[in-house]
Amino acid sequence: MMGNDIDSGFLIADVLKSKRIFTDIELLYKSKSGASVLYRAKRDGKWHILKTLKPEYAGSELLKNLLMKEYGYSYDMDHPNIVRALGFEEVQGIGACIILEYIDGITLLDFIRAQKITTDRAIRIIKELCCALDYIHCKQIVHRDLRPENIMITHNGNHVKLIDFGFADSNDAAILKASAGTPKYVSPEVVAGQVPDGRADIYALGIIITDMFLGKPRGVFKTIASKCSCVDRDKRYQYADEISAELFYKRKTPVYIAIALIVVLIAVVLLWSQRGDVRLLGFDGIENSSGLKIEHIQDTIKQSEPDTVAGQKYQVASEKGVVVDSPKVYTGELVLSNGKYVGEISAGKPHGKGTMYYSEASLINSKDEKRRFSEKGDTFIGKFYNGVPEYGKLYNSDNELKAVLNFGR
Repeated sequence: MMGNDIDSGFLIADVLKSKRIFTDIELLYKSKSGASVLYRAKRDGKWHILKTLKPEYAGSELLKNLLMKEYGYSYDMDHPNIVRALGFEEVQGIGACIILEYIDGITLLDFIRAQKITTDRAIRIIKELCCALDYIHCKQIVHRDLRPENIMITHNGNHVKLIDFGFADSNDAAILKASAGTPKYVSPEVVAGQVPDGRADIYALGIIITDMFLGKPRGVFKTIASKCSCVDRDKRYQYADEISAELFYKRKTPVYIAIALIVVLIAVVLLWSQRGDVRLLGFDGIENSSGLKIEHIQDTIKQSEPDTVAGQKYQVASEKGVVVDSPKVYTGELVLSNGKYVGEISAGKPHGKGTMYYSEASLINSKDEKRRFSEKGDTFIGKFYNGVPEYGKLYNSDNELKAVLNFGR
């Protein structure tokens, strides 16, 4: 038994020793202008990344300290969207290395160049980046070199992995405090020599969002990118989670509005159907409060001609399924010379609550002292009186609020 125990002890020692050895080491990346080198290597049946210094820089105490500083930040990270540091070791033939998890994917830069950015993927990438930034900022760490090359997108699921904390800094760090970063993504306050905070990373994120859409973001992406990259950092988003909230709100608001409109429409129909003098069409022989049968109302409607006002025809809503008190007050649609109107109509004109979709530039209301004009693609939602907007909100083609207007009467 004793001999077996001794043999087992030697076997365990051999296994533990073998675990420290990396095999299948191959060069993965060598910085052209920097000092770092990345290798891929296998250990324990898994791939790892070894980050070290080029041989010519291996003797530099400054760069060794920088590598140790990066390891200190990376090892303390535990987030699904941030690369994990597994240790710091001396690897034979390579030197001192940060041992990092292997990420099977490509950089965001290559992802953009491959034209793989879609709206849904952009939303996911931005949200996951914001989660990663919010996490490091809560730890009082600023990445300082946020750019597409330092963001990995996994092949499996297209998830974000934030990498390279070589230029990261925090308030408690006492070494290597010089300004750093890639010029295009460096915030104005850093260029001016001010101490950076999390808003410096938010500035870089704004530039990255613009890059994702090849310099031409639209809609909510344009709004977010613009606010992120404000020169005055007090006018940017102050926290990364604000960006996620803005993205969710802007994308979901049109859906919520549509749902609300449908609910309101159903409620209106139900209320009308409960009135004594109103019935749904198609139930011939049922009398309303006036004693007139529905079939007679249908006959009356069929004999009436659509009214014409200023050359525009309109139809009473009863022809679409509901009889109302007066054929002159109904909800319908008008095609006008400057666009299309959907909403309440009286005497062939927009009158009441409705929406105007402008197909060309138009003076919104002749009573407007400031002479504000709509643009092609604008939408006015609000109250109309005798054919013209009375008060409401004007939106552009990207569903962004342009103005709140109130002309009165």
